[in-house]
Amino acid sequence: RVVEKVRKLAQFRQLNLMAPLGGLGPFDVVFLRNVLIYFEDPVKRRILGKVHDLLRPDGYLFLGGSETTLNLEDRLEQVQIERTRCFRRRS
Repeated sequence: RVVEKVRKLAQFRQLNLMAPLGGLGPFDVVFLRNVLIYFEDPVKRRILGKVHDLLRPDGYLFLGGSETTLNLEDRLEQVQIERTRCFRRRS
């Protein structure tokens, strides 16, 4: 759970990843956990490209444990933060 102080600073909403995401971002953090597993590779590439473009340069993308950007979006790199794996824009 997110503490109330932080929750007041955040925006939570559902989006259709297949639709244009104009007017959104930039984001510090994007959670797409266990979403990409339902799409074919070309669609995953489009979604990850959109997310990349909406992330702040120091922002992070969190995917599910079985999801990756490998061979899908080369502009994102995997980083390890303690026991958590996530992705960020390449420098």
